[in-house]
Amino acid sequence: MSGGGGEPRRKLAGETVGKSLQELDDNGSVQEAPKSAATVAYRRACRDVARTADKLIWFGQRFFHIAMRIIGPCLVCLALGLKGFVTFTFFYYAMPELQHDMGLLVQSCISF
Repeated sequence: MSGGGGEPRRKLAGETVGKSLQELDDNGSVQEAPKSAATVAYRRACRDVARTADKLIWFGQRFFHIAMRIIGPCLVCLALGLKGFVTFTFFYYAMPELQHDMGLLVQSCISF
């Protein structure tokens, strides 16, 4: 949110709690800050929603990072297993069929 007039202030060593009563606008003249409780409540609600969304995004990123560190090696092992399965299937089932159909010379040329 922009730092407009009327934002709540925290109590520090002797300061009053609440909104500032006067602020300077762009021309340098003194302006009254909004005194509505609804405005303050709306700004607090927006701030709380922004903080909650920020926390949710942070937790989501953290979870995704950890999940990828666990799932990544598993996916690599799965890919290598599938590659091995396809290679085994080709050499065990397809190559003997090629030998019967086309001969040993064509079979050895295809396997390289």
